[in-house]
Amino acid sequence: MAKQSWVQTVASMQAAGTQLINSTTATSILTGQGKPTLPAQWIERIGDGLRITSRGQLQNSTTACNLTLDIRMGSTVVFTTNAIPMATGAAVGPFPYELKVDLIARTVGSATACTFMGIGTLSSYNLIGGGAPTATAYVAVAVPYNAAPVVGSGFDSTVSNAIDHFATFSAANAGNGITCMQFIVESLN
Repeated sequence: MAKQSWVQTVASMQAAGTQLINSTTATSILTGQGKPTLPAQWIERIGDGLRITSRGQLQNSTTACNLTLDIRMGSTVVFTTNAIPMATGAAVGPFPYELKVDLIARTVGSATACTFMGIGTLSSYNLIGGGAPTATAYVAVAVPYNAAPVVGSGFDSTVSNAIDHFATFSAANAGNGITCMQFIVESLN
């Protein structure tokens, strides 16, 4: 049976987040205002979806480093890019990055019953993918990186949930940094 469907912007961040730099701690890269809260039952049926878009600037040092980005409902990681190798050999950036992820509900319910299948792309000059990374090689990688897509950890869709976006570097270096400048959540229902 067909249902009416549309894409609707649920929330967008109105100012750049604080730069995460020189750290290996998973840290939110959103502003307080940029963390939208979905009301209880927003995800009400299997197949409901969200599109998450994160854009900003990314930089890396000359030392080998991986970047992991994740999306959370409250404190629960519902999607991760996995560790993605960044360019090495010469300091790169800051350059633009874009992460786009579609999260589609596979299950719904209370406790940890609600889960998403997430698949997307991450693109930037700062990533390794298919050749020697340079400032002129814009690379897009499918995420989750270097792995088959999997259903994320479960959360409770019967209560309100704040959406958050975290970044983690594998090496602390003053040259490794990320700043989220746009964060957009769209409903795909």
